[in-house]
Amino acid sequence: ILKNEDLDLSYPSSQATIQMFAYYLKVNSSLVNTNFESGGVYLAAHDKSGSIKKFYFEAINCTIKINIIVENAGVDQSQYNQNQTIWQLDWDFVVEVYNGEWWESSQIYRSWALSQADWTQSGPLQNWINNQDKSKPSLPKWFLETKLWVNSGWQPYDVFTPHQGDPSIIFDRISTLTKVLGFPITLHWYEWDTIAFDTNYPEYFPAKQGFKETVEKLQKDYGTKIFPYINGRLWDTGTTSWINENASAYCVKQSKPIVNDQSPFIINESYGSGAIFAVMCPATSFWNQKLLSIVNELIENYGVDGVYIDQIGAASSQPCWDKSHGHIVGGGKFWVQGYNNIWSTLNVQAFNSKIPLITEENAETYISNSGGFLSLTAYVSNSAVPLFASIYGGYYISIGRLFNQLDFIVEQSDLFTAKLAQMFNTGGQLGWMSLGGHLGVYEFMISEKHSEEIEYLKLLSDYRIIGLDYLMYGKYMKPINLEGQIPKIFGGPIIFPALMVSIWRANTTGLNDENDQSNTILGIFITNVCKSKTILANFTINLDDYEFNYKQSKFVIEQINRNNQNNIIIETYYNQQFINYNNQILP
Repeated sequence: ILKNEDLDLSYPSSQATIQMFAYYLKVNSSLVNTNFESGGVYLAAHDKSGSIKKFYFEAINCTIKINIIVENAGVDQSQYNQNQTIWQLDWDFVVEVYNGEWWESSQIYRSWALSQADWTQSGPLQNWINNQDKSKPSLPKWFLETKLWVNSGWQPYDVFTPHQGDPSIIFDRISTLTKVLGFPITLHWYEWDTIAFDTNYPEYFPAKQGFKETVEKLQKDYGTKIFPYINGRLWDTGTTSWINENASAYCVKQSKPIVNDQSPFIINESYGSGAIFAVMCPATSFWNQKLLSIVNELIENYGVDGVYIDQIGAASSQPCWDKSHGHIVGGGKFWVQGYNNIWSTLNVQAFNSKIPLITEENAETYISNSGGFLSLTAYVSNSAVPLFASIYGGYYISIGRLFNQLDFIVEQSDLFTAKLAQMFNTGGQLGWMSLGGHLGVYEFMISEKHSEEIEYLKLLSDYRIIGLDYLMYGKYMKPINLEGQIPKIFGGPIIFPALMVSIWRANTTGLNDENDQSNTILGIFITNVCKSKTILANFTINLDDYEFNYKQSKFVIEQINRNNQNNIIIETYYNQQFINYNNQILP
């Protein structure tokens, strides 16, 4: 959603997870004679293959530009193969004026994406539960019902604290925290290997002494599910394997800005560790098989429950001019097709063991092949809206956000509970708290001083499992406008409302049946994040906005209890379009 700032965004990546923009304004009815309250302009590339592109937005001129590095860019036509032709754009850039705000624009894109995009043609998540297509993700029941994620100690700038991934430390922290919570945890384990973080990829083995034994004991005694970290994109050029395996032949090559460049060059990246990495080309069978061998080792020899494969959904796609890789040089579709081929290869390997494979961030192009997305950047801006959830609700699994010690240290801030509530109301699996490092909150989570916050976490995790037909399988519906003054929770750059409300349409059939209103069930989720304030929830919804057929027969509003038993029917309605809710929500 466009704001008053310049943007330079690579697609597909965490910078641009989708190919859509919208610019909208609320209308002051006292100044303008109109029958609608808001309106905007929808702009989107309806590119069903997800080819490489960059979006630029210049705020001062309100200008959008698209940079497309095309297939065979820089190649003289005389050098084409016989079956190749001059490149032509095979997708539309759509501009549409619409009534509404951000949510209405998301539904234009959702309608296109669910019907046309390559990555949605496998259907909604519910289709995958008993999936027999081995190339698609494994989604075991325990993964769908995950109550909480933690990580061993991720830190910004990729400079990690020594020993925070040591098996003995991990065992002590996970076992203690599991006892406090009273339910099993899913662990994202960094530095399970003997290499320092962001160095020596992909030389992960052997694992640290005691890793395998700790995995087994945590699984058996505490029900822990364990996802070790690997990188899905980089090779450290300082490793012996870089030379011995001739890895340079299979990495991305950049072209000089000349026609028929005969000497494309390697591009490098470096992070907090200072190691120099090459970006591997996903179209090569070499990189496909390298990742397969790593995932296979973790599954077969270490017995892990899943694997986290970093950067695939986050880092920028790269054009490549190495003709030996077998893809059409330049830009185009090869990057996304290459990584989706890799996902398919890995999913086949993981299928029999029912091992979920997940990645960093939520680039839309990998929805049909990745089991889940660590969606950290979705929560970093005060102006952020749940656009991705409103487009792809029911089609993907979002995991995690950043927490830090200030969430607990600032007295009466209710910041920890506010972060959890925002995740809950936008459909994400809860957590991803760091156990170690300067973001580590392990000591706070096990402290009796913060038992109220932990009880709230347990409450949300229970309700999330009850509400999976809505929050994970369902469709995120038009946001509800709360009436009255709602207290604010201040969390640095992000300001949270103390009362959060969302409304979801359940998917109980596993079908893409959004046009069928005969079986619509709506779930309204209301939560007060404050530990000490009772807050009035007052709102009115127009059922015409929520795909609900209220004209056919009576319908009821039912209050769902925490154990989903002895639920209470609050009200029965007959042919009523507007529903008002007015109730005090306890702390």
